[in-house]
Amino acid sequence: MAEFSDRIRELLAGPPPTTMTALAEAMEVSREAVSQWAGGTTTPRLARLRRIADHFSVRWQWLASGDEPKFLNDIANVNRVTETPAPGTKPVEEGTMPPSPIESLLSIVADLSNRLTALEREKRGPGSPAEPKPPEASRPRPQKPR
Repeated sequence: MAEFSDRIRELLAGPPPTTMTALAEAMEVSREAVSQWAGGTTTPRLARLRRIADHFSVRWQWLASGDEPKFLNDIANVNRVTETPAPGTKPVEEGTMPPSPIESLLSIVADLSNRLTALEREKRGPGSPAEPKPPEASRPRPQKPR
């Protein structure tokens, strides 16, 4: 996989080509800082990485790690992939945004929680109380008046 330095050099090469000096001025850093990014010596922090991505109209995730797609407008094309949705999620309709990773994760956690609850009920059997009583040793003892 290409490194951050490869991606920043790709963006500088264009089209349209951008000089290190122009990027440095736009990012309010020294030309040496941009040279270090392009040389692989250092990488910018997330806030500046996002500004660089905005400057070049690319996704900051691509700039940071090389994750596809590269351009913001390519996200709509990703939605056309027809894969089996993860458990607890709905298929993405063409032309719509997929759920964020956090929304997907929350949906999966909720589904697993519901399955676990159903298994616990099944294990207790019919006619059992909804919640089992804690064992005698873990029950709080009544306080004696002093």
